[in-house]
Amino acid sequence: MKLNKITVTIGLLLLIVIGWNRTVAERNKTRAAYENYLGTAADYMKRGLYQKAGEEYKSAAKLKPSEEVYTGLLNACKAAYEENQRTYSTYLDAAREAATAYSGNADFAMQLAKLLVVKEDYSSACYYLKKAKERGASGEDFEQLLLEIRYIFDTDWRSYRNFRSAVNGFYEVYDEEGWTYLSDNGDETDFKKLSFAGPVGESGIRLIGEDNALRISDGKHVTQGILEGDAPTEVGVYSEKLFPARVDERVSYYGVMGDKAFGDYENAGSFTDGKAAVSDSEGWRLIDTTGKTVSEGSYEEIRLNLDGSWIKKGVMLAKQDGKYHLYNQKEKMIGDFSADDVDVITSDGVFAFMQDDKWGFADTKGNVLIAPEYESAKSFSNQIAAVASDGKWGFIDMDNKLVIRYQFLSADYFSPSGLCMVETGQKLWQFIRRKVTE
Repeated sequence: MKLNKITVTIGLLLLIVIGWNRTVAERNKTRAAYENYLGTAADYMKRGLYQKAGEEYKSAAKLKPSEEVYTGLLNACKAAYEENQRTYSTYLDAAREAATAYSGNADFAMQLAKLLVVKEDYSSACYYLKKAKERGASGEDFEQLLLEIRYIFDTDWRSYRNFRSAVNGFYEVYDEEGWTYLSDNGDETDFKKLSFAGPVGESGIRLIGEDNALRISDGKHVTQGILEGDAPTEVGVYSEKLFPARVDERVSYYGVMGDKAFGDYENAGSFTDGKAAVSDSEGWRLIDTTGKTVSEGSYEEIRLNLDGSWIKKGVMLAKQDGKYHLYNQKEKMIGDFSADDVDVITSDGVFAFMQDDKWGFADTKGNVLIAPEYESAKSFSNQIAAVASDGKWGFIDMDNKLVIRYQFLSADYFSPSGLCMVETGQKLWQFIRRKVTE
């Protein structure tokens, strides 16, 4: 019985030894093949046979992937591509494989991004660079490439003599043929050649001048009402069943049928949460939808936002005692922020403010994010803001880096789709469109 146990034990040991020897042999064989691939690849590189070198590096990567092997592979693919651009797909596949396997490698990500830019795939290029940055990639060239791709833009061929900032998804633009509407991604609408175009409000309601009449129309060209009398010089956004219109220098509120509801103000905004900001000889205040004053007090000014609202993201910007402050919905002051002037609040929640003739940026809690240093500025929209220096306008990001150089006479706000109106010549406005939107 003991002899049988000894025999079994010896047999097991022999099997282990044989298996070990086979494993060692296989490892040695793999190592030899791996070294052979690398040696052959290096020889092909010296001979200028870059495509053949790339194949050897790919074989080596299958056996033992490493950053060193992928560096050799990309060097071979790059050299082959520079000789013959028909090898683009091979280079692209190799770069994507390397950048995916080692996502924190700045060089791999940069090579992949540059290849994607060749095919104008800016969004994917930006994605891989941002992913690499998250994994620790850095360097001056890397950061510069990320900025260039992230904020690259082209200029629309169309030009306009006048425009109004996008509200509720639509711009009003004016050219030699009259006013029309464009969506905030630049698409044309079927509202064309209008003598007057008011901003788009709730349910697509807007005041338009068409066929020698001022019609209150919805987005489907269905007339909701007619505005009789003198034509207004300015119209606000329709909301909560009312819109403000300036006639003979005074502003009143009108209903969707075109009937005057109430009001005789110097200025008036659109209704939000049952309130609107108005001004007269007594200053600025808030009213309800019947015209009744509901403010706790009066203000020297209430900054109206692009849609005419008095409040955005829970914050009102209003001026008292010569300074602008932040107030909440109950008109209680937020913090101790003060400024000489302010711009509007957008959905980004970072607004431009002026102090001592210089412009900077703050958030809706009153925290100064970028100290005043610019000649002029617009609030952040779509994560970037227009700023002016030496009479020209460019754009900065949230880190206060110049991402679009100073080159425009003036600039507006970026829409969610990455469109922005800029002045490229005297009273000549064109769209620029970012290739990458976030």
